[in-house]
Amino acid sequence: MTGSERGAASRSRKRGRPPDPSLRAAKHARMLAAAMELFIEQGYEHVTVEQIARAAGQSKGAFYWYFKDKEDCLNQIAGTLVSKIEEIVHRELGKSSRASEKLLNLTDLRTWNTREIARYTLLVDSLIFSRSRFVNELGMKVAGQIWKSLHRTLVATARDALLEAGRDREASAEFHVEHWACAMLACYNGLFMFHNRRYFGDLAETEAMAKVLRRIFVAPLAGEQPSARAFSGKGP
Repeated sequence: MTGSERGAASRSRKRGRPPDPSLRAAKHARMLAAAMELFIEQGYEHVTVEQIARAAGQSKGAFYWYFKDKEDCLNQIAGTLVSKIEEIVHRELGKSSRASEKLLNLTDLRTWNTREIARYTLLVDSLIFSRSRFVNELGMKVAGQIWKSLHRTLVATARDALLEAGRDREASAEFHVEHWACAMLACYNGLFMFHNRRYFGDLAETEAMAKVLRRIFVAPLAGEQPSARAFSGKGP
């Protein structure tokens, strides 16, 4: 390529945009992470584009390489959250062929007890209680997508676990699996919110509560008492 051709190619690119795809992806991720932290700490309405760019160590102009505006940035963060939850569920379901073990994996505190998930939870919480109609509706939409997806997965897996334990379809129907899944999600949502907000202040206490909930919700479906290690919240 001649010097003039290189100059033309350079001018054809958006001015200042990093040409390396991996570099663009890294800067994009850094901008998303910075925006999410600011939205959690200050509230979406109080955060400016300039603050996001500065927190990410980039220029205001760089922000618009990746987002149309601040709303687009928030929408992308929300999409990342939904994808992350689906990725975790798919991973945990793939760890075992037994439905009862799949339920144990999905309800294991260690599966969800990560800083990333904790921050996402706090973000959705802040969106839902926002005074902005757009932000509030987005928060409700994201929460709805996540809970409906988890509910469908739990219902299907629980039905498989009941059949796996030798119960016929009539007995499965009497268990009211759909209501069971709603109750379990409500309890676990409260548990993880308490943990993320550090209301208990002690991880061991949270693990003990997770163990109790798993004994209540999962063991009856398996038709047997899973091993103590499965409930311990400790090493594999």
